[in-house]
Amino acid sequence: MKPAIRTHPLDSWLRDEFRKIDGNVHDARSKPPVHVLEYILAGQYPAIEARSPAEVYWEHILLRYMGEVALDIERNYSPALKLSLMGTGADVLMAEGHGGPLLGIAGIETSARVLNQLLPTTGYTIVDTIVRGNDRSGWVTEQWGYFDPATRIQVRDGIDTFQIRHGRIQTKMIHYTVETGSSYAEFSRDAASCAFPTAARQERAVSLQM
Repeated sequence: MKPAIRTHPLDSWLRDEFRKIDGNVHDARSKPPVHVLEYILAGQYPAIEARSPAEVYWEHILLRYMGEVALDIERNYSPALKLSLMGTGADVLMAEGHGGPLLGIAGIETSARVLNQLLPTTGYTIVDTIVRGNDRSGWVTEQWGYFDPATRIQVRDGIDTFQIRHGRIQTKMIHYTVETGSSYAEFSRDAASCAFPTAARQERAVSLQM
């Protein structure tokens, strides 16, 4: 008998979320690679430094969706990380007596702690993403949102920027504002209106100016 194929407990859910992300990312060069989803679900991770900036970024996103924060930090962040936190997260740190940039693994662990404190579920939405660079070095700008139907806590203006080299995130800037919303439908409408303009929208805007 052939051994039974073991399916990851989050397989179906993560595939559904992956399809939503893929639909939200308008730029063809920036869409999440399917092979990253597959190696995460199989637990067969590639060597850290062998990955492109796109692979590092999308592995980070999918691990966060799964709640695998420790594994994300271990694989995707540089020990020499420089991180700048703005918005509600920065307000929390200021109230705790922290100021200035967050550095290294301790910095991203502090950022993750504050984020989980403010947004305790995995109810994130990738609104849109732009990925640029080559196989070794690049940058990513991500627009994201959050909505918890139980508490109506939401983020509509989340934006993270990453500089990635040699298989790890070297620099990161994070901004988000936590507020109380009304409904998921309203949140989705507001978040979608903030997405990066598609090429068609950009071309139309240019034509109207001519």
